[in-house]
Amino acid sequence: MVKIFSFFEDIPEAPFKEILLRDWESGSEYRQSMQRHLRIPVNFEFYAGHIAIRLAAMGLEATKRAATEAEIKKMCAMLEDALQAGALGPVEQSVGL
Repeated sequence: MVKIFSFFEDIPEAPFKEILLRDWESGSEYRQSMQRHLRIPVNFEFYAGHIAIRLAAMGLEATKRAATEAEIKKMCAMLEDALQAGALGPVEQSVGL
């Protein structure tokens, strides 16, 4: 994820690896980590993005092939976990597209 974000946003990888907290693997763990380590403003929200979930479930293969049934189930579980933790759904849903 860091490599992909760094590539698209043209930001060096080092700050991500040195500064970002990496004590989470799921949406619910992300929210818990943010609440534990940061002062969260009232309007703190995070998206459960399709690409992030797809990459987490499939690795870099996500850009090369269709997901298997097992991977789709894993992605559904990851999305459900994030939504239950308060994540917003895909951007298209939240802005009414």
